[in-house]
Formats: sequence, C-alpha cells, structure tokens
Amino acid sequence: MPRIIKTVGFFNHLPHISEGEADRHYLGAHVPFIAGMMHATGIAHSYYTAKVVAQQDINGTWLQRPDDWRSVAIRVVVPEDGGAMDERIRSAIEQDHRLFLCNLRNYVCAERTIVDDLAGRPSTTKFLIDIAAVPGQFSEARTQADAFVDAVAAELDPGSGIALATANQVRRQEDAAAIDLPGQGFTPGRFLDEPSSALVLELYFVTGRAGEQFIERLEPLLADVRHAPGVHRVRCLRLAEQCQIGTRPDVAPGP
Repeated sequence: MPRIIKTVGFFNHLPHISEGEADRHYLGAHVPFIAGMMHATGIAHSYYTAKVVAQQDINGTWLQRPDDWRSVAIRVVVPEDGGAMDERIRSAIEQDHRLFLCNLRNYVCAERTIVDDLAGRPSTTKFLIDIAAVPGQFSEARTQADAFVDAVAAELDPGSGIALATANQVRRQEDAAAIDLPGQGFTPGRFLDEPSSALVLELYFVTGRAGEQFIERLEPLLADVRHAPGVHRVRCLRLAEQCQIGTRPDVAPGP
C-alpha cells in the first residue's frame, strides 16, 4: 500500500543576492517546477511554502532577525516499490538550488495531530517551534521534545485561538551536501547519521496576535526545555505560508 511521507525543510537564500531576487527565482521558477514534477510523477499530496517573517528574541518579543529565510512542508505519496526519484530530476533540482539557496536542512517526520479545528476558519497564521539537538545527543533531545509536545497539548484549549496543531517528530535528516556553498545538494534517500533537530511543532492560529499570546503563555515550558538534557536550542518562528498543492493545511499519516 502506498505511504504518505512528510518532510519539513529550512533554508537561506544565497548571501550574494538579495532576498527579493531569491524570492523571484524561488516562487517564479523553482516552486512551479517542483509542483509540476510532483503531479507528473504521481507523488503529489501537499506542498506548502512559507517565508519566515519573525523570530522570537531573548526578551520574548519578535524583533530578532530570523535565522532562516524560508521553510517548506511537503507530503508525498510513495508507492510500494519505493519510487526512487529519476536521476535527471534530482540533478535538475540540485543544480537549481545553486541559483538561490544554501544551508538546506530537510527532515523526514512522523506527524501527530494535536488539534484540528480548521472548519470555518477563512485564514490562519502559522507559527513553528523548532527544538534542535546537541550533536551526539539526538535521542535525549527527542525524549525532551516528546514531553514538551504533551505539555503543549494540555495548554491548547479552544480559547487560545488554535486552528491546527501538528507535532512533527523528526526521524531522519536528508544529506544536503555542499556544492558551491553548504546545504545545496539534494539527495533524497541519503541521510545524516543523526538529525540536527528533534521536533518541528506547527501551530496555526486564527490571528497572529493569538499565536504570539499563546507562545508567551508557554514561556515556562519553553524555559524548561531550553535547559533540558540533549537540547541545543529552541526557536519560535512566525511564517507567511502559501499553499502550492492542497487546499488547506491537512493531516496525513507519518512514514
């Protein structure tokens, strides 16, 4: 039976071009190519691109310059035989990365839906909480991340303005080898020994203000996990998301 696999990625634009120039190529050329390839090869399930517009700073406000330029969340339908990507397509994607992208980190995740209340919500604002692992201590970080998800779930009452909450437990990280710059390679099926993050928590709120207020309420939990064994850092991000394939953020089984 075909499987649905979820990946969540983060990346920067090339340092020698402007954000606007990178956006034009990414949205005008790269995204249509990926969407067309997904449809043509029969793997399309969902494809969401997002610009990181704010990152929580040390004071709990949202003035820090974001570490990442963009994030992407993709679900693909994988046939029973594994469905290896054609080498020409893989190479074309990799070579196009050289024109606008670096520092790619792409994680294969297992999803857990915490809240699904999208019905009747005309729009939402997306937030991410990313828990990074200390090198060599991924298993410890994942244990802490799982406990954090349980604690957050207990706080997500309807009054918080939550529309959708999905915990993406990181299973593996694809090897994005250096070409001209670090993290431009594209090698699906080849993985690092250990992922650099343990959890990417996606939170969709009815308004941006509701999301910021909820994350402010989480500060005691965030402080605990920041200092927990195996955790390198915790980032809270606000994003402007666009749907490329699919209609709304939806839910699919993990690998």
